Amino acid sequence: MRRDQVRAKLRDYLHSDDVKEMTRFAVDVGVRGSMLRELRFKWAREKFEEVEFYRGLDVMRNQAAAAAAPAATPPARLTSLPQRKGEIKFTISGLDLSDPKWAEVAERTAEAEGHFVPEEAKAVEGKAKKAEEKLLAVEPRKGDPVPAMEEWKEEQRPKRVDWMALLERVMARNVELYLKVAEILLAEESFDATIRDYYKLIDLHSKANHVEDAEKIFGKMAEKGIVPDMLTYMTLVHMYVKAGNLEQAKQAFECIQKEGLQPDKKLFTSMISACINAGELKEAEKLLTKMDHLSIKPTREIYMIMMQAYAERGLADEADRMKTKKTFAGLEPTAECYTLLVEAYGQVGNRDHAKATFEQMRMNGHESLSGWYDDCIHEEEPTGPGFAVPTEFREGGS
Repeated sequence: MRRDQVRAKLRDYLHSDDVKEMTRFAVDVGVRGSMLRELRFKWAREKFEEVEFYRGLDVMRNQAAAAAAPAATPPARLTSLPQRKGEIKFTISGLDLSDPKWAEVAERTAEAEGHFVPEEAKAVEGKAKKAEEKLLAVEPRKGDPVPAMEEWKEEQRPKRVDWMALLERVMARNVELYLKVAEILLAEESFDATIRDYYKLIDLHSKANHVEDAEKIFGKMAEKGIVPDMLTYMTLVHMYVKAGNLEQAKQAFECIQKEGLQPDKKLFTSMISACINAGELKEAEKLLTKMDHLSIKPTREIYMIMMQAYAERGLADEADRMKTKKTFAGLEPTAECYTLLVEAYGQVGNRDHAKATFEQMRMNGHESLSGWYDDCIHEEEPTGPGFAVPTEFREGGS
């Protein structure tokens, strides 16, 4: 009986303010695991013994005072309480604490205090340890981890923190097995999967180019009624772009806008590059215009990508138009930009525009090899459909 009482009191002192404060300090300096658990019980025991010691002193003091003072007449006992009318009001420092809202405040405060000391995973011992070893030995491509997981669950009776600790150990051993186990846990009630768990799996599959697996996890999110966030959609767009699947990338990109989310500059750049690689230059330019409407300033690199795409397809005028848009956006054309235009006009045989662009480059202070200007600009008109810009010009102008 005495032992049970002591244990009950120790549990109370584990949640005392002094023990919580020392535990927070221990967590901050890096104490974890069994050592932290032992320290918590040690501090609770010391606090219990301190309180019992002073309580014993109070009892001895009261006994001594009672022995020295004459016996006092016992106070009259109340046989009944007066009946109150109306509501009881408690006012402290001008606050009416009888308002029901303070009960909600107290509940939220108690819940917040529960996060001061992070919950720790239970130690894995005995049969649970053997079951975990079986799980870690499963071949991810051929084996089935479910039996070992069920055995581990039966022995460990885990909460989410225990499952997370198990996943860390599995990932450290085998990433493929981790992906399989984590996917199974999405349906586990005690794991209580969140959107972060789905996103982490989608991200890992995306980096490994497992498009179908990522889509399967995304489908499970929809089945659970979980609305994807910006990070999830961005990961899908980058995955489809990387895989060369422009249509799927467009669908994911449109979903971002339908959800009222705004794509960032990195996502626009990825989509523009995908459209250019697929030969859809007009679609890429629409995205560039949309960036301007959303007050997202395109980078110098985006304009250069567009110019180079037009130049490679012999659309020198379109490349020149991109240079103009770049200038209006507050980005001064560089020597590389002018070089690209001169070469583009040269390839299509438009010598006048090539000369004008070259002169404009020199007027803006961008120096190139003067030999190219003397040999090519002032020489007679070539008889062929165009002229080729020497390699030295590209090197000198970049």
